[in-house]
Amino acid sequence: MMNITSCPAEADPRDRVAGFVSDRGVGSIGGLRTDGLDFLKDIVIKEISEQEPDSVMIYLDRDFLCDHGIDFGRDLTKVMDSMTSEGKRVNWIVMQDLPVMDWQKSLDVLKGRDTQVYFFTTACRQVPCCFKLIG
Repeated sequence: MMNITSCPAEADPRDRVAGFVSDRGVGSIGGLRTDGLDFLKDIVIKEISEQEPDSVMIYLDRDFLCDHGIDFGRDLTKVMDSMTSEGKRVNWIVMQDLPVMDWQKSLDVLKGRDTQVYFFTTACRQVPCCFKLIG
């Protein structure tokens, strides 16, 4: 199972985002409530694109699930396995929770591969945060 660091404190993420993306381990970064979750997502994605220009970025959202016929965790596991077997680094972008029961268990297939999952959500008191889920 995954290890999640505690909820990050509210802070301006701009001075820490480069280190957050470059660190290949599990971690988290918080943003400012006044900027919101989309601002944090945008600066993290921009940093990923700058540090890993040859990587593939996949937005794991309802459209992706529908386009790939994913209804259950086992379906998600198969798709993730297939998409990370092509030899390119894959960065998964997940906004909020997915409508697939126990979707986090599907991440086990990604361990040991050249991939990272960035999970964006809001912590207590509506602090925007991003967790890296693969260590």
